[in-house]
Amino acid sequence: MTASAEIVAHPWGPSGPAVAFAPDVDAASRAEIETVLSGWDAALFGGGDVEIANLVGGASNRNFVVRTAAAKYALRIANAQSERFAVDRAAALQAQREAAAASLAPKPIAARLPEGHVLSTFVEGPTLGTALGEPGVLETVGTTLRQLHALPSSVPAYSPFDDIRLWLRLARDDGTAMPADLEELFGEVERIEALVEAADLPTVFCHNDPWVENFILSGSRLQLVDWDYAGRGWACFELGSFCATAGLDAERREILVRAYDERPGEAQLAIVELMGFVAAMREATWAVMATPILRGTTTPVAGEDFYDIHLRTFLGLARERAAAPNFDELIGAAANRGEPRAW
Repeated sequence: MTASAEIVAHPWGPSGPAVAFAPDVDAASRAEIETVLSGWDAALFGGGDVEIANLVGGASNRNFVVRTAAAKYALRIANAQSERFAVDRAAALQAQREAAAASLAPKPIAARLPEGHVLSTFVEGPTLGTALGEPGVLETVGTTLRQLHALPSSVPAYSPFDDIRLWLRLARDDGTAMPADLEELFGEVERIEALVEAADLPTVFCHNDPWVENFILSGSRLQLVDWDYAGRGWACFELGSFCATAGLDAERREILVRAYDERPGEAQLAIVELMGFVAAMREATWAVMATPILRGTTTPVAGEDFYDIHLRTFLGLARERAAAPNFDELIGAAANRGEPRAW
């Protein structure tokens, strides 16, 4: 064991492996992890001692790196308020297993349901948060998403519009102060929902939370983590959400979309751009809903809470997109059913 780790637990009894926690793991997390580990076979870890430290990433969930003499794992301790965050833990685990079988996700080693705690293989490599600007990476994102969307799956249906409605309702029920124009912006979300439903677009196996930090560049391949919102959804939302959360400009957005589909039609390009607005609204309403219960649980950035920054960033993006001179033109182009659309 490393000198910086302190032995604090024997979840498998005095004769089982010892668990050493790094100083950055707080007491509450230690206790919860010990309980989770006690329900799994110690043989998963090779029978030797285990070291656990915090792993950067995760907003509502907590992530840890688990090391043994022979292997390295990622441990996710799921937030207990699954319904509030619109997460189906069983579906998320199913999705990760199916994606892992296609080498698009880390393989789950053990899980605890209904809580949603998961132990997975550890994928070495940078996230796209640091690698997005490298040559060919956007093209790899496009081909990776195309591979994912082609996989067969029976995961439940997913709609970002349902998330937005839920989180707005919860914020109202909580009496949370909301930006004055949030309801007006939601009206634009409903316009886009109506045209998506009218277009009767097919649904495919989607990750649905394609943040750059959820993509790990492992060699020349990408693997996705954090499958909480996986489900059968619209490819155009997956693409639009990545573009919005990655901050892609028009040129890089086109590179991504054309890597996904060499000949996208005007309606498809328009709906991807509109879905970027929907993704920004999804992030903004998530932040409004989550802030009262999660504020202070992450390290402040320049003295400001993560959730306040998140709300300001994505509400600003949604306002910018809705106020764009071509917004109504995009609505009209996306509603055009005169061209064939596979997505």
